[in-house]
Amino acid sequence: ISTPPKKKTPKWKLIWGAITVISIFLNFYLSYITFSPNVILEYAPSILPKDEMVLPIKVLNNGTLPIYDVIAYFEDSLVTKRDNSVQDIVTRYHLRVKLGGNDYVDCAHAFPLLRNSQDRPASGKITVTVEYNPPFLWGKGIITKEFQVFEDINNNIRWTTM
Repeated sequence: ISTPPKKKTPKWKLIWGAITVISIFLNFYLSYITFSPNVILEYAPSILPKDEMVLPIKVLNNGTLPIYDVIAYFEDSLVTKRDNSVQDIVTRYHLRVKLGGNDYVDCAHAFPLLRNSQDRPASGKITVTVEYNPPFLWGKGIITKEFQVFEDINNNIRWTTM
């Protein structure tokens, strides 16, 4: 008994099969990009009464999908007014929040205690780094923004973004 010869699959079926598989993966990828978190870090002076020794920020998620385990790092590199010494200090806040789509959290960072309680910063920069866990992915999302600290002619502390 002989086996019947194998029928060859027409090329058009192979091409349509490949197009279908590619379009399914492309659809999942584009759907994730469309609904993925869009995290923004911005200066938010309206969340606190005027206090020149505090940097108020807002972490916004403008995307549709939520983010988890938001952690804010503040790296201060400040020059003190009294002796022009540079002090580098890292402060970490684990905000422990879940930010849903179009949601935000306010955070305020007070200047760390300087070596001498009489000292106040005359200039410097504060680098704010926010880490978060995006949904359905391994790893972390990270955004960073720098704020310039300076003293104006009236000896008031001012903030600008870099």
